[in-house]
Amino acid sequence: VDAVIDYSELDLIDDAGLAGVEARWPELAPRVAWARAELPGWHELIAHLPRTLTHNDFAATNLAIAWHGGDALMYDHNLTGMGLRASDLRNVRLGLGGAAAAAFLEEYARLAEARGVVASPEAEALDDATSHLVALILASELDPTPAWASASLAWAGA
Repeated sequence: VDAVIDYSELDLIDDAGLAGVEARWPELAPRVAWARAELPGWHELIAHLPRTLTHNDFAATNLAIAWHGGDALMYDHNLTGMGLRASDLRNVRLGLGGAAAAAFLEEYARLAEARGVVASPEAEALDDATSHLVALILASELDPTPAWASASLAWAGA
């Protein structure tokens, strides 16, 4: 049986999602207008970038590490979907922080190089904007505003 994963956080960034952000935070109208103008170009870029299975909700509490330190297991996959590798790399870095994030990136770079995986500056630039928009779209549906949305609200000009 072939499984199809049709969830992508990038699909949340559409007219309805942006309208929800604007309705919740009218002061973000300039950033929403900018995103609407960028949307066709983002769709074009996304169509040409490699996509991969992404966790989309990494937190250290979603990671179990064996006592001997040699094995790890990720769980809590309810937001798993297709997306940009850059999205999960950002998400893991934010979830770990400090020395753990540096160690993760070092090991990731080593494994990526061994497998011929090339980092995409275009994907990283796209993720810089779209990650905040996804957070704002998700937060716009919650009351009160979750603390995890504060960085994205600041990015958008709130």
